[in-house]
Amino acid sequence: MPGTVSTELWQRAREVFAEVAELPAERRVDALRERSAGDADVRAAAAELLEKYEKQAAGPTLLSSGEVIDKRFRVRRLVGRGGMGEVYLCDDIALGEQVALKALRADTGAGADAAARFRREIQLARRVTHPNVCRVFELGRHTGSKGPIDYYTMEYVDGETLADLLARRGALDVEEARPLIEQVAAGLGALHDREIVHRDLKPGNILIERRGADGMRVVLTDFGIAGSTGRRAELDSFATGGGQILGTPEYMAPEQLSGLAAGPATDLFALGAVLYETLTGQRPFPDPNQRIRTPIGPRTFNPEIPLSWELIILDCLQPDMTRRPQSVGELLEALGGMAQPRLPDPSTAQTVAVPRPAPPHSASPWKRWGVVAALVALVALAALTMLGWRDGGAPLPAFAEGRRVAVLPFLTASNDPALQALADGLMESITSRLSQYESRNAELLVVPASEVRKVGVLHAANARGALGANYALEGRLTEQGERIRLILTLIDTERMVQADTAVINGARARALDLEDEAVTRVATLLNLHALPEQVESIASVAPGAQEFYLQGTGYLQRSDEVDSVQNAIQLFEKSISLDENYAMAYAGLSKAYLDMRARTLEPEWVLKADKASLRAVELRPDLLETQTARGAALVAQGRFDEAIEVFNTALERNPRSEEAYAGLGQAYEQMASRATDSAEKQTMQDQAEAAFRKAVSLRPNDWVTYKRLAIFYHNVGRYKDAVKQYEIVTELAPDNAHAFANLGIISHLAGDDVASERYLRKTLDLDPNRSSALRGLGSLLYERGDFAGAAEFYKRVIEQNPNDDGAWENLAGAYAKLGRAQDSKKAYREAIALVAKRIEIEGSSPRLAALMAHHYANLPDFKLSRKYAREGSSSNSPGDQINVGIAFALEGDRDAARRAVERALELGAARETIERIDILEDFLPPRQLRETEEE
Repeated sequence: MPGTVSTELWQRAREVFAEVAELPAERRVDALRERSAGDADVRAAAAELLEKYEKQAAGPTLLSSGEVIDKRFRVRRLVGRGGMGEVYLCDDIALGEQVALKALRADTGAGADAAARFRREIQLARRVTHPNVCRVFELGRHTGSKGPIDYYTMEYVDGETLADLLARRGALDVEEARPLIEQVAAGLGALHDREIVHRDLKPGNILIERRGADGMRVVLTDFGIAGSTGRRAELDSFATGGGQILGTPEYMAPEQLSGLAAGPATDLFALGAVLYETLTGQRPFPDPNQRIRTPIGPRTFNPEIPLSWELIILDCLQPDMTRRPQSVGELLEALGGMAQPRLPDPSTAQTVAVPRPAPPHSASPWKRWGVVAALVALVALAALTMLGWRDGGAPLPAFAEGRRVAVLPFLTASNDPALQALADGLMESITSRLSQYESRNAELLVVPASEVRKVGVLHAANARGALGANYALEGRLTEQGERIRLILTLIDTERMVQADTAVINGARARALDLEDEAVTRVATLLNLHALPEQVESIASVAPGAQEFYLQGTGYLQRSDEVDSVQNAIQLFEKSISLDENYAMAYAGLSKAYLDMRARTLEPEWVLKADKASLRAVELRPDLLETQTARGAALVAQGRFDEAIEVFNTALERNPRSEEAYAGLGQAYEQMASRATDSAEKQTMQDQAEAAFRKAVSLRPNDWVTYKRLAIFYHNVGRYKDAVKQYEIVTELAPDNAHAFANLGIISHLAGDDVASERYLRKTLDLDPNRSSALRGLGSLLYERGDFAGAAEFYKRVIEQNPNDDGAWENLAGAYAKLGRAQDSKKAYREAIALVAKRIEIEGSSPRLAALMAHHYANLPDFKLSRKYAREGSSSNSPGDQINVGIAFALEGDRDAARRAVERALELGAARETIERIDILEDFLPPRQLRETEEE
């Protein structure tokens, strides 16, 4: 449209067009005249929109106006067409709302690559929850009169694209462009935080929704060629097969045009091009071949552009990607006055600032952008953790009213391990502090940080299904010298809307001050009633000690890695050296010592944990963290009566503490495992069960309590009862893949292999790379005699983790059954090399010796297997005794094998488990009558 059209006139024209476009074609001309009410300018603008719409709708479309998709979405009109499909405005009949529906023909006519990109678009878009990124809702397939289509629905943004705005208005001035670019950058930053590169940022993919006279919301859309970076990059090709390069050439960086890997700097090139065009009305590179040099300065076309803006635009458009800004935050800071992206509605963002000096000017080169991916540990069956599932498209269960909160792993925009450890520690500590509010808020449940990490949820979009949380707290930690900034976003996961945001600044050495502010802010947002001591700082701690404590807590979240535990110990010790009265640091140190004990089985760590936990309780007997640390140290020493007293004291202060009930139940369970009298053993097991069930009764909507009870039932061999509890877990957290995997594993132990396979395959539907499910399916096939199929699953486990010595052992066994002796020996040698590496790092232990004995016996190398079997015989682990028994049995030492089997049973091994191992079955003692009775 020639000339400049005001925003108000354009909005009126759009309203007229929306009404007219719904009518049959023969009625549109008359309706256009009537609706414009004699305003020639409005009629002309609406007529232009209508002309574009009719041209766009010409020719066959995938869907027709009035058609109903899956009995829920009624098509109103075609909104747009593109290379990836067609977008329609639809009415959501069930919710009475308007949505946009993107459709792609499901038959082969669209091409396999297009279908794959369509699926990836959905997967990537659903990983991001941000007001400046278009939200994706439903996914489905519909068969109509014109054939099958794949589709997904997303929010309908009632506005125009930036391309349309520039076409009717021309170039914008800096003050008009500033809020628009801020929001584009905010959305782009949200993508990068989730390790996603858009790769097709352009004015046509930027939607502008007007809100009132002056307000606007900017939304990024179209992720059809987006891809992942970082740890997931190998899963997404940045160029299609056959050399085809996807994107819009006018906005593509040189590396993208060449088909090379894209990164965040690639998107910032496109953002520079968008900003250039927005401020000048000109594209920086009309000819793509010009991209070998920087373009003409934008001030040539618009002298009103500030020099600082011109410099940053030209930096974005550098041919060498290493010379561009590497993060959105750096770009905005360089533009001036916008250190971080601002939200669409600034009135909803609350900033709590610790006084800080202005940051010094820095002339250093652009920092490279990076994301430290959260580490998700896989745990053994003996320490079962869980995730949930949803059976075939069944609706989510109705959740009871309440506030179920999950604090998700905090992200950093740095590769600094110390900063990531600090972020992890803050996440853990804030979670722990929030859980203290449970004692005065009956409807509050806080998911333990350890469970969040085990489940592997990183984004709010997955928190409801996987964690049963209706609120998720996302966080991002950045640093500037000795200052740090914590950006917290509380998200309502039921409606997938942002509840509020807090931006907290402070000194890195006073990191606990940020924690205090964060806890107070979130508690206020959730309207929590607090005890007086819960709104104050946990302690007055010496500067620097806080940072070391939180970093130690962060490293302790990766306790499956010995190096991480050692780092945690060193950091807790540094914290105590700065403040010898820091109770929380002593509690953390005690937990770290016990983790080292679990890894090495060396008793000295228990004694150290006892000393540290005792000091923690002496300093702060009122803290749940110090009491539970003390209780755990006492359990490790076998001082069960004292431990039970400590946990009961903790429950007097916080009667709903899941952690305290878990400790209490585990204390009784350990007492039962060491009892020699059968009546006493049963009494202790009953007490343990009562403790776990009490937690369930007090927290009926908390899946973690059901998981604890399921683990107890598994440990005592009550597999059918364990299955029932995990089924409840999956009702409360229905998209939790690890719980589904555990259901498969325990169903196998319970003798239901049909259910076991169904659960394990469902796990892979939710998470195709879940190692526990891959291993479980391999074991099922192995037991059926399908050794080739089992080997394929074991190889997939190894693809995920080449250092998994257990998977190499499994593969070796499958090869042996297939008669592939050389391949079997090679796999056993790989397993031996990996265990040897562990011994080098962790030191020798009966546990690792038992593994070596098993592997060497299967080569066979009986000289070395006997050496290691003798060392492993001292282990108090039933699994280790089973490995030792296998080694002795293969060697032919029947007496030693029998002793190992009897010892495994004494330590709690299930008879059914040993019966499944052919070579050990003959060494089992006669079955007692009571073991055959149904429980």
